[in-house]
Amino acid sequence: MSPAPITALVLAGGLGTRLRPLTDSVPKCLVPVGGLPLLGWWDEALAEAGITDAIVNAHAHASQVHRWAHTQSERSGGIHWQVFDEPKLLGSAGTLRAVLPRLEANGDFLVIYGDNLSAIDLADFLSAHRAGPQRFTIAVHEVPDPESKGVLELDGAGRVISFEEKPAEPRSNLVNAGLYAISSGLLDEFEWDDAFDLAHDVLPALLGEMVGYRLTRYHRDIGTPEALAAAEEDLAAGRIRRRTQSHREETE
Repeated sequence: MSPAPITALVLAGGLGTRLRPLTDSVPKCLVPVGGLPLLGWWDEALAEAGITDAIVNAHAHASQVHRWAHTQSERSGGIHWQVFDEPKLLGSAGTLRAVLPRLEANGDFLVIYGDNLSAIDLADFLSAHRAGPQRFTIAVHEVPDPESKGVLELDGAGRVISFEEKPAEPRSNLVNAGLYAISSGLLDEFEWDDAFDLAHDVLPALLGEMVGYRLTRYHRDIGTPEALAAAEEDLAAGRIRRRTQSHREETE
């Protein structure tokens, strides 16, 4: 369980153009994998870690996100979901800036890219962040196609010593997994403007201070129909399972 209350921001406002025609009628964050919307997978991950407060941003098909969040929040013992509407997309840093006071109310907070399907242990991720002196922890994992991702290098102590977004010649196959644990007050040190961006402004500025957390569990970007189909195959093959299912099997 999480050792202290925190709030998570799930970034889910993108148009999901690569997933069309699915996203012509459904927001990307509610595209189902194994019958459960992507946001539902994150709801289970947060609940497993003992996190009870989350914010999700909404743009395309926002009314559906509102209905989903309301239904989840009404469940007994469920996570309290707040929806941050973006009639005009603000970008990851713009969203973060707008909701930062709410995120920092409980100190440390999480930022999660909601278009990933992941078996990450969020409680362990948070514990790793709080165990060290770093104020920014980034989840990383190995992929066969790093040139299409944000590529990182770690030193022997796990600190991120290089970061490059979609490089033509990657220095490693270790990439940004789209999960951050951030200490309260850190982002107040940056100059925010309309062009401010997490990948281009924050991550490079924290080289040598930011620590990488290596994912050892399943993690996949669900950004294309091919990736979605592969995730369905992985689920059928047991390479990833619903957290509620895993818990039942462990206790039986």
